[in-house]
Amino acid sequence: MKKLILIFIAVIFSVNIYAQKNNSETFFYFSKYYAPGTGSYLEFYFTTIGKSVKYMPVGDNQWQASVNFLLLFKQNGEIKKILKYNLLSPTVSDSALRPNFTDVQRIFLDTGNYETILTIKDKNNPIDKGVSFSTTINMNTDTGQIVFSGIEYVDKYSKTTKDDSSATVKNGYNIIPYVSNYFPQNLKNLQFYLEIYNLQKVLGDSTDYLLKYYLENNNSYTALSKYAYYERKKTKPVEILFPKIDISSLPSGDYNIVVEVVDKTGITKGKQKYHFVRSNPNIDKKLLDTIPRTNLLNSFVATMPIDSLTLFIKYLYPISNQQELSFARQQLKLKNLQYMQSFFLSFWLKRNPNDPQKEWEHYKLQVKIVNDNYSYLRRKGYQTERGRVFLKYGRPDDIVTSYHEPSAYPYEIWHYYKTIDNQTNIKFVFYNPNIVGEDFELLHSTAKGEIYTNNWVRILHKRDTPIYDFYNEKYNDYYGDNVQDYY
Repeated sequence: MKKLILIFIAVIFSVNIYAQKNNSETFFYFSKYYAPGTGSYLEFYFTTIGKSVKYMPVGDNQWQASVNFLLLFKQNGEIKKILKYNLLSPTVSDSALRPNFTDVQRIFLDTGNYETILTIKDKNNPIDKGVSFSTTINMNTDTGQIVFSGIEYVDKYSKTTKDDSSATVKNGYNIIPYVSNYFPQNLKNLQFYLEIYNLQKVLGDSTDYLLKYYLENNNSYTALSKYAYYERKKTKPVEILFPKIDISSLPSGDYNIVVEVVDKTGITKGKQKYHFVRSNPNIDKKLLDTIPRTNLLNSFVATMPIDSLTLFIKYLYPISNQQELSFARQQLKLKNLQYMQSFFLSFWLKRNPNDPQKEWEHYKLQVKIVNDNYSYLRRKGYQTERGRVFLKYGRPDDIVTSYHEPSAYPYEIWHYYKTIDNQTNIKFVFYNPNIVGEDFELLHSTAKGEIYTNNWVRILHKRDTPIYDFYNEKYNDYYGDNVQDYY
């Protein structure tokens, strides 16, 4: 059957790319769009946390930060496009006032698959090692299908003139992006921008259709009728969807924005989903108040004393999403036994509605494994990087250890043929820059949302080669080096 939908960007990358305490902290994601007559292009959205970068004096009583961005687009190992620039923060009169600052970059690319590598580094901080992220982007298009663009979450917007061609301008609006798909309690509205293409080719010129968009629970895939919206439309070359949804009463959880194109006979001709996370603890507390006490007393959590429950909730950190983590920490501060029990029970009900106790007992066994194998000094195994990866992605299919190469720090390479979240051929490189002890750090990974370090081999051998160029991916032949064979 011919597909009805062409997905430009299936998953939004909203990644906090910091690995070391001395690195700058930047959030970003990207989306793909299509300009009729011009071609496909990418928009990258960045927000750098002002407190994470170093400000330098620039002129009389003025201070400014500078962050270096490097974007590489490769095909078959050959660089097809490169973008390197310095993003300057707003100037401030007091170096203690360090606001966050945002940037948008628009990049046109020919059709094809591109290995994309993004590197970010604080230009003013000599001890910032920089952090990289890598993924593959498909820029191919199919003009025979309804096409949905990526999504841009919106912080604020304003009307603009036709002559303004800056990267923040689309279809007459100057749009300042909200650079995350995580919406905390203080944000009352969810506003986003996306485009839909090829409606005329699929449905016909000036043809009536229904544009439907709504929120659904990402765990149960249940549509939320309270957040369903409908618009009658006529087809045109590019349809713009630019709504604002009140989410002040939306409980914490993982959700999808679902957009559907329905023809006049009632058949869905195109459908796309965009994921986001909501944290709304005040609403959650009200919901916990409505959970019958009898449900808790009859569950496996009823016999857990508060000290054990406190520890067990901490065990959940490695596998919790952002809003679950925030809510768990809040419950540990409040020390309300009933709310802690309700949270713990609901956590496992989401993962196994039929037998939450079985799911918890299985996970508890995995925590024991990592505690037995990766604990070091006062840190329990589940608090370490190796323990976190084990609990989040499962037991690796293959582990290579090398602790005594003459020019390298002790390291381990973990290989997953397939992870719990269905990623394939994923690798993690852990190393111990302190040499002694068992406290291994995550140096590099090919998993989505994890640390990607383009010159990790050189960093691994920094023990013997202390000077290196961060942007140089090539490395020398090191005495006794086996990492190329292992990786």
